[in-house]
Amino acid sequence: MNRFYKQTCPVCNKEFTENEDIVVCPECGTPYHRECYAKNGGCVNRSKHAEGFEWKPVIIEGVNDKPYNTVKCPSCGADCAEDARFCENCGAALKPVRRTGDADFLRQKEEMRQRVQAELNSDLDGFKVGDWATYIRTNAQYYIFKFKKMEADPKYKPFNFTAFFFAPVWFVYRRMYKYGILAAIINMVMNIPAMIIYASSLGQLPVNSPLMFSGINDVAFYMSLGEILINLVWGFLAIPLYKKHIKAKLEQVKAKTSSPNEFYRELTKKSGPSPLGILLCILVAFSYFIQLMAM
Repeated sequence: MNRFYKQTCPVCNKEFTENEDIVVCPECGTPYHRECYAKNGGCVNRSKHAEGFEWKPVIIEGVNDKPYNTVKCPSCGADCAEDARFCENCGAALKPVRRTGDADFLRQKEEMRQRVQAELNSDLDGFKVGDWATYIRTNAQYYIFKFKKMEADPKYKPFNFTAFFFAPVWFVYRRMYKYGILAAIINMVMNIPAMIIYASSLGQLPVNSPLMFSGINDVAFYMSLGEILINLVWGFLAIPLYKKHIKAKLEQVKAKTSSPNEFYRELTKKSGPSPLGILLCILVAFSYFIQLMAM
């Protein structure tokens, strides 16, 4: 209900209705119809402002006979109803006040907290989901969802597109260095024929070089197809290998610690993406940008 309901405009002497367009004097808080305030050229009590005059509502039984809770407008300082969305004086947006007794809000907040806590405490392959999330950190929700689906359905085979396109970088980024090095070596070997052909086209190899044997173009083509197949394998193996890697790390940290707090501290020391992997991602992105600019 409008807090000026049934009060009287001092210009036209008419009572305010519930949905009246009302403005208040920023000095003393006297309410007016917007048109009346403009017509009068300001507050009728301006002569009393120097004395500290403050407008007080007339107590009307059953309407405003209970204490009225207000909030200050952050823009003009006028008193506004605590549940108002906009200032009744200047029209500025007000931040709604949430009452501590809002049972629905408190209940929903507590239910959400309990659901999150239950999820973090649930089991995933012998460890709490919260432990897995602590180690993964970046994009943990995505990977935990995949891990749980794999655990529920052994036939499920998740595919990781990042590992398909950038296997060495993805493995290093996820601290799986051995697989990252292996993927990089395989990529280099599979690209040797293509690099030889490219070097020859730039004149960096003599025409009669034994490296430029007949049929090298066919070899380069089939090696390229082979690289695509290998990348497909990496795409399918990435998430299962990552799950195996994380479990091994969790078991390793658990074996070295004697309390939950110590376990958490040790786990967080080497969790999340590898700094080297982040650097590789930046370098790869930069190299692609340079290639696009050169085209």
